[in-house]
Amino acid sequence: MTTKRTTLATVFALLMILLAACGGPDPMSYAVDIQGMLSDYVIAINNVSAQIDRAVADSNQFADAGWQQDLFAALDELDTAGNALGSYPDANVPEDFAEAHGYLKQIGAETAELTSALRSAVENQDIDAFNAGQNELQDVLDLLNQANAALEAIQ
Repeated sequence: MTTKRTTLATVFALLMILLAACGGPDPMSYAVDIQGMLSDYVIAINNVSAQIDRAVADSNQFADAGWQQDLFAALDELDTAGNALGSYPDANVPEDFAEAHGYLKQIGAETAELTSALRSAVENQDIDAFNAGQNELQDVLDLLNQANAALEAIQ
C-alpha cells in the first residue's frame, strides 16, 4: 500500500505546484477546489487501504464485526470523496485541465463501483469478491497515475 500512498502524495504535490503556477481566476478556482477534494480523497483511500491491509494480514478480520464497521466507515468516506470528484461541474473546468478532469470524473465513477463491490463482498463474506475489489482499487490508482500525467503535461 506504500506505492498507493506515494502515488497519491505525488498527485497532491503536483496540484499544489499547479495551484502556485495558475495565473487566471478560473484555473486558480479549479485548482483550489480540486486540491481540497483530492486531499479528502487521499485521506479516504488511505483509510480504506489500511483496512484492507488489516484483513490481508489477518484473515480473521474479515468476519470481525469491529473491522467491518471500520471498513464500512472508511468506504463511506471514500464514496463521498469520489462523488465530490466525479460531480464537479464540467462548466467550471478550465480548458487546460479538461483531460485531467476527465480522469477525475472516471475516478469518481470507479470509486462508486469499488466501494459497492467491497461492501457487498464483506456483507456476503465472499473472499473472492473482496480480492476482486482489491483489483478495482488498483484500477482507481491507475487512473490517479493517468490524472497525474495529464496534470504534469499542463506545466
